[in-house]
Amino acid sequence: MNATFNLKRFLLLEQYNLQETCKHLLWSAGIVLSICLLCMLFDLNHGVAYLSNQSSATSFVKYTIWFLLIAPCLLETNLTKRNSTLYILLPASVFEKFLHIWIKYLLLLPAFCALLILCLNSLFSLTDITYLKVFSRDIASYEAQKDYIITFSILQATFFIGYFGFKRQMLLKSLAISVALFSICMGIIFVIVSLMPEKAPEGYWVDNLGTWPRTNYPLSATTLAIVNFCNYAVPICFVLGSWVSSYFLLKEKQL
Repeated sequence: MNATFNLKRFLLLEQYNLQETCKHLLWSAGIVLSICLLCMLFDLNHGVAYLSNQSSATSFVKYTIWFLLIAPCLLETNLTKRNSTLYILLPASVFEKFLHIWIKYLLLLPAFCALLILCLNSLFSLTDITYLKVFSRDIASYEAQKDYIITFSILQATFFIGYFGFKRQMLLKSLAISVALFSICMGIIFVIVSLMPEKAPEGYWVDNLGTWPRTNYPLSATTLAIVNFCNYAVPICFVLGSWVSSYFLLKEKQL
């Protein structure tokens, strides 16, 4: 166990990478503040009537989440022939090096960006400027949309494993994989739609499966349990599988 993980050795590794971690946090703060500023400039371009009713705060949170998704491929320097020798010779196990990256991009960076958004939200709510109050209100309203955040957090696994798997153009290749997965899902949806009857008069582009006579019947307790299990098990297995694959990819690079 000591060869795999040693707390003292891991803390020394964190101390060694402290300067790099702080630099990544500063870059993250600059990117989040820049996104916020661009959203405000976008609102200012729409005039006073627009500013008093709505804002681009939801876009601000959305783009921040997108940044967190691509952060491993955007901020981290990939191993090359020039820098791999020093990295491999570091007196730390592969698991400890992987754990350092895991904590940085799945715990530290999201918590830092969430805290920064919370500080901005509190600061804007304390001002007497109507637009900033609206901006703060929209940020608070967006925080309740947990499904959106969870969905995009699952997609982060693609970019996380892309950092370990690709040697060059990590961001572009990871994005290509995400687009390919999305295209496959959309293809499955279109196949299902092609098997459905004609569209309903209401004009929905996908008919409700529950209103189709062939599928409009109650599920058994066993079937319902299987569906509920798959709804949670598939995303969890996908994320855990990406972490395990990333660890073995880093281990292969070490060899």
